[in-house]
Formats: sequence, C-alpha cells, structure tokens
Amino acid sequence: MADNIYFSYDIALKNLSIDEQYQLDRIFRNCKQLNDIIIENINQLITVLEERLSENKKEYAFILKNIEETDTDTTELEEKRQDVIDKMNKIKKDWLEENNIDKGGTHRLDRFVSNIRKEHGFVGKVPHTTTLVIGMRLNQALEKYLFGNGKRINFKPFYDFRYITSMAQKLDFIVNFEDNTFTLNPGFFRDGSISWKNKRKKHWKRVEQRYQNYCNNLKDGKIPIPYDKWKKRKENRLKPGYYYLTLPLDIDKNNAYIQDCIQNSEFRYAGLKRKLKNGRWTYYACITAKGKSPVLKEKQLLSFLVEELTDTYEVKIDIYGPEVELFAKSNDEEKVESFELGYDSLNKRMKTLSNIDRYMENSRIVTNPDCYQEDGQKIKGQKIHTHSKGYNIIRTKRKYQFDCHSETLKNRYNHLAKYIVTHYGANISLEIIKKENMNVREKKNERRKVLKYSQMTFIHALEKIVADIGIGQVNIIKNKNEQNNQENIEDNTEE
Repeated sequence: MADNIYFSYDIALKNLSIDEQYQLDRIFRNCKQLNDIIIENINQLITVLEERLSENKKEYAFILKNIEETDTDTTELEEKRQDVIDKMNKIKKDWLEENNIDKGGTHRLDRFVSNIRKEHGFVGKVPHTTTLVIGMRLNQALEKYLFGNGKRINFKPFYDFRYITSMAQKLDFIVNFEDNTFTLNPGFFRDGSISWKNKRKKHWKRVEQRYQNYCNNLKDGKIPIPYDKWKKRKENRLKPGYYYLTLPLDIDKNNAYIQDCIQNSEFRYAGLKRKLKNGRWTYYACITAKGKSPVLKEKQLLSFLVEELTDTYEVKIDIYGPEVELFAKSNDEEKVESFELGYDSLNKRMKTLSNIDRYMENSRIVTNPDCYQEDGQKIKGQKIHTHSKGYNIIRTKRKYQFDCHSETLKNRYNHLAKYIVTHYGANISLEIIKKENMNVREKKNERRKVLKYSQMTFIHALEKIVADIGIGQVNIIKNKNEQNNQENIEDNTEE
C-alpha cells in the first residue's frame, strides 16, 4: 500500500518581479481560455446527443412513474425500462464513434483537445502535455454525464481555475532542490509575449561571451572577425520561444514539515498553483511526491503513543488566563501543570482590533449622521446606507487581523490538545474551569475580549485529534454554573 500512496505539498514563490507576476497570471488566463473553448465545443456536440435521447428519456420517465404507482408485479415494466436503457447506451456509443472519442479510456479526448489547441492558436501559449491534463479532467465529467449521474459540463469561473500541471516529470515544470529553483518550459512563451528588452539583453550577453571565447581560442597569426560582422550573423537567430522562466523557491529551513517532505519522499511531478490573499494572487509550486505524508506519519505515531496509555484521567483545565493550568487525576496519581502559550501576542492583536473597530464606528457616524444620536448611540430602526472609501479599506485590514488572531488561537490549542492526548490518553473526561479571580470585572472583560470563542476552539481541536487517531472518546463535563443556568432556562420554558 505504501508504494501507491501519493501526497502533495506547496512551496511559495516569493520576491517575484512585476514581469514575472504578469507572466504567471497570463499562463493561468491562457489555460482558462483554452478550457472554456474546449467545454463550449463539447457542449455543442452534447446538444446533438440530447436531441437524439429526448424521446427515450420521456419514455423512461413514463415507465418509472408507472413502476412507482403500481402495487402489483412490475417485472414487465422493469424489462421495458432495461430495454430503454440499452437503447440510450447504444445511441451514446454511436455518438462517441461519430466524434472519434470512443477509444482511449482516460485519454479519449487527447486528439480532440490537441486539434482545438491548434485551431484556436494556443500552440505557443499552452504546452501539449498541459492540454492533455485539461482533457483528462474534462473526460471525467463527460463520463459522469454519459454513464453516471453527472449533469452537463459547466463553465468554471476564472477565479476557480487555480492549478495547472503536466503530470509528467521534467517536462513543463522543472524543480531543482539543489539550487531551490522552479523553471517553466518555453512551451508557455513561444508566442512572443515576453518583453523584447529582456530577451535582447540576454541574447546579446550570450553573443558577447561567445565572441570573447572565439577570440581567446584563435590560433596564433589569425585575425579575428570584427565584432560588427559577428553581431550581424547572430542577429537573425534572435527568435521567440527559447525563454525559460526560472523562479526562486522559498524553502524555509526551520519548517520541519517541508524539510521532511523533501528529504523523506520521492519527487514525482510538479505543478503551478495560486491562492487569493488580500485581493492579490500568491503563487506556489505544488509538488506531488510518492510516500507517506508527515501528517499521516504523525497520526500513526500519536495512535502508537495513545495505545500504550491505559489509565483513564479526569482533566480540569483553565484556559482563560495568561498561563494555562491543567489538573489531572486518575486512580493512582494527581498532576498539576502550567503552560505559557503566547497570551501577550493575542492581547496586542486584540488591541489593534479594538482600535480598528473604534475607527470604523467613527467613520459610520460621520458618513451617516441621521442614524446616530448626539451622544453617538445608534437610533433603533435606522439602517446605515453609505460607507467611505477609508471604511472599506480598514474593513479588509480588520478581516486580515481577525483571521491571524483566530489562526494563532487555533495553533495554541492544537499544541495543548496534542499534549493532553499523548500524556493522558484519548479516554478522558474534560472540564473547563474558571478560577475565583475571574470574578473581577476588569480581568474578566479583558480576557473575554482576548480569548473570544476560546472554549469551543479548544474542544474542537481536542475532538479532531481523537477522531483522527480513531481510539477513545472525549467526555466534556459542564461547569456547575452552566448547568444551573441551563436548568433555570428549562424551568422558565416549562412555566
């Protein structure tokens, strides 16, 4: 089984110039245009097939309706239904033979796709192997439509086209881990789209180097050709299509996950990926490797550690303070532990969020004075209609800060949940407690702001780790205060 396991991981492409970003965006645009043209041509052929199948589909629906309505024996109706299905399958096979897409299995659309690539002028824009991969993906949708439950092939929106690959080693995307580079082949750039300045600079640098080598290797007594004549000879050789785009891979040496992927897995093929972050595309080299991923290895290691733990613990934990305090109790022993998990960084980020909220509220008051009273309180029933440009910009900043805050909070509780599972087992009864000093109003308000949604975040992290391992169960015990509040609510509803 281990030989057939594949996984993928992403390495960022950073410090890209404007020209490099333009070329990467152009590659995705060309692949998307080719994909849309192929889908449009396939849908034109499918309309012919739907016209041929229309009568059989009506008959099939009529037979199904009769089968549902009749309570007696339906063997004759089932035979008729099977005959209609056989007729429809025969029509579909004849349609495939007419359009020369009846053979090849997963590669049945190869010839169809390559012909469209030549007809619409994508020969220098999209390489042949990349177009074949696009055809393989569309073939899956076509087979689902013809012989499965799939609907008609629809257009993918531009922002959804985020991954390109050739599924072949060292063809269109070349990865070199020795130099930490990611190279794109000339098949993407043969239409003369690269700026001629960059081409000419590189070309004439090569010409000068070759002329110097020619002069250095001349025999004694021979007169070298003048540089102007040498330049005229090489001028006609400047042709588009021999441009390799080489980009740096941002491999973090301190990232244990990526280092483990590079060192302990076999590289198969690479692709180009992009993600939308803060309104901009960020590009990645998506590498497919053979072997077990570090996440799978970590799950197996966790399950091995948990199987050795036999005692069942009752764990009480206080996650609302600057230091997380843990109280564990079993039949044999009691433990008390404390952890520091970055409370100060969370506090700083929440201060910036509160400042942003204050700025947004002031902006709403200025732009919508009819919706607010003189003291700044909102009038009930009034809707805010207009926002300033500064308000929309600051709202995106607030979203980014809040996403960073939630990610740090998740990482904080993931580490804590792993520690609890590996040291106290997966069969635990957990109670989240609050200390007596939490009754102080100032501290309570401050911690409530900083650690918003912290309780459910921690519980979800713990339950996810236990579910991934597949051993044990987490039993969450509610606080006495929460139980009393729930009982009061139930009593009020009964009354």
